[in-house]
Amino acid sequence: MNNHPSDLKAAVIGATGLIGSELINLLCDHVAIGTVNCITRKPIALSHPKQVNSAFDPADEQSLKNAIGKTDLIFCAIGTTFKKVKGDLTAYRKIDHDIPLWAARHGAEIKCRHFSLVSAIGADTKSKNYYLKIKGDTEEDIRSLNLASTAIFRPSLLLGKRKEQRPLEAAGRLLMNPFSFLIPSRYKPIHAHDVAKAMAAEALASRAGFHILYYREMKAHCR
Repeated sequence: MNNHPSDLKAAVIGATGLIGSELINLLCDHVAIGTVNCITRKPIALSHPKQVNSAFDPADEQSLKNAIGKTDLIFCAIGTTFKKVKGDLTAYRKIDHDIPLWAARHGAEIKCRHFSLVSAIGADTKSKNYYLKIKGDTEEDIRSLNLASTAIFRPSLLLGKRKEQRPLEAAGRLLMNPFSFLIPSRYKPIHAHDVAKAMAAEALASRAGFHILYYREMKAHCR
């Protein structure tokens, strides 16, 4: 991978989350990346000389575009929970659909080299599950932009240490880990670090077209 230019600019939306924080560390350590722009709602402390921080207003598309600026690689790992938005479906859609779409739209405008999105297993525009429908809608709206290179990551249960407690995820990990060998590969739990590693690899490869990666494809980048 050392044949890549060493001055690539990367922007990470959702930089403080489970996958985003893993991704930031990987990108900062990679010789091909010159700058890692951490896109957040509030200013954060920086821990690496390659890092910069750009805050944006989550209700304003232009604010997000300004925060991203001119960049080569855009990673969107933002997400929320119904608990965080207190059951407000409009607020939920804003974070899980609008912000990723705005970021992808900006990527199309600046002709970025690659766009990555963390989605979810089961994402489907026709799903009766609101969460999965939103994920499906977001994927399809981004697909319609025809960016040069797009990678969609569909993990199942995420492993890793979150800053906030998610009781259902914790219970799921306890139940699924001992029986993971019985679970179809697409639905196997995966560590956030492995998802982030796959995202970094796909971005640097910048395969032309629109690609969806499941557990097996993500783990292939971790060998």
